[in-house]
Amino acid sequence: MNKFITIGDEKVSVTEIENAKSIPELLQSRVQYAILDQLNHLLSQSDNPDDSLKKIKDSLVLDISKIIDTFTPPKNSDDN
Repeated sequence: MNKFITIGDEKVSVTEIENAKSIPELLQSRVQYAILDQLNHLLSQSDNPDDSLKKIKDSLVLDISKIIDTFTPPKNSDDN
């Protein structure tokens, strides 16, 4: 289900997740819809969506790679 929110002077479509059956499914859906929402928004702002798609893809892959590369897993504590 799409929901429109206003950020500044701009209305943005954001997909809401419904009916997830598990935590992994919910988390995967959140990632998927966030990427699709970002693609739709960036393409809607482009003068030439066909040429922009590769640039947007490269940018998203770079952003995701940075997130994964800088991720530090939480350490388990035996004190608790």
